[in-house]
Amino acid sequence: MIKEFKRRFRIFLICSSLVALLYVVARILLLNGYGVVPLEQRYLSPESTPLFYFLFMSTSLVALSAVLSLIDIYITNKILYRKPLFKVFLVGSSIQLLLVSLLIIGMDALSHNILNWIAGVHTNHVSAQELILSVIFIFFAIALSRLILEVDRKLGPGNLWKMIIGKFYYPREEDRVFMFIDLKSSTRIAEKLGHIKYSLLLQDCYQDFSVIDKFNAEIYQYVGDEVVISWSLENIKKRRSLVLDAFFAFRDVLEKRKVYYEEEYGVFPEFKAGAHEGLSVVTEVGEVKREITYHGDTLNTTARIQEKCNQFHAELLISDVLWKLLNQQTAYTFKDVGCIPLKGKVNEVRLYKVDQNEI
Repeated sequence: MIKEFKRRFRIFLICSSLVALLYVVARILLLNGYGVVPLEQRYLSPESTPLFYFLFMSTSLVALSAVLSLIDIYITNKILYRKPLFKVFLVGSSIQLLLVSLLIIGMDALSHNILNWIAGVHTNHVSAQELILSVIFIFFAIALSRLILEVDRKLGPGNLWKMIIGKFYYPREEDRVFMFIDLKSSTRIAEKLGHIKYSLLLQDCYQDFSVIDKFNAEIYQYVGDEVVISWSLENIKKRRSLVLDAFFAFRDVLEKRKVYYEEEYGVFPEFKAGAHEGLSVVTEVGEVKREITYHGDTLNTTARIQEKCNQFHAELLISDVLWKLLNQQTAYTFKDVGCIPLKGKVNEVRLYKVDQNEI
């Protein structure tokens, strides 16, 4: 939850700061144009005005971004789950604006306290024109933030900025760990539930899958009933249990909701996974629709490892390359299942079956 809050807070703060710059300029020009003297100009000298703007704007922007982030996590996301994007955008922005309007009252009181402290006199309340202008600009800040948040969620956290600066415009090599996670008996479940019910089941599973965000996993692709996630090798070296913890945390979330799945769908979804580490090429492709993609033998090998799970009745299989990084994890048991031929591979790959030790 902390990671989610930081991500949203950063976006709200950046967007609010951009809008605030326009707000300060527009507020002075518009109010002066209608013959209304801005509150601070009535009491502050030209030398102390910048200090007021810094203190008030920085405090209010941090408070505003924090409140918006909490509203987004605890209220907006729950109300607008499985709702169309335009409803998420309009309704979400309206909910946030309504609640933030209450914050404006507090900011008004804060501005008076700061003015009293700087000017050394008791100040009057702001005019109705100023309050209306504040609400309008806060709405624009919220709307812009909501739009950026939805684009960021669509591309994956952090990828929007990477595309803006052109980080992957030219192909580059990265050493990464990939994991392919697939729904067991997906064909049988789909036939039993039908296409619509089956899709709803996957939506619920992918909602529960968000638990892997706690383990610094990056969701690369959703491919039908399969999810591809990855980690940078640097993150794995900092905390070597991330790969295993992420998969079994997802499994535990499903277990806790077993009654829900059985009552709602008449089945309990179980997943299998394969993981491998190695070099891959990452680049930005497409013209009509742009996307960041990974290529290389590492992904092909990972997919083939996942396909062997049924053969060895395994929830999770990993390659010997990855095992060498992770085999010191005492919370897990590793069973060598031998050197296995994989489709499309000349050389056999040694695989290990991973089980979580009972606490």
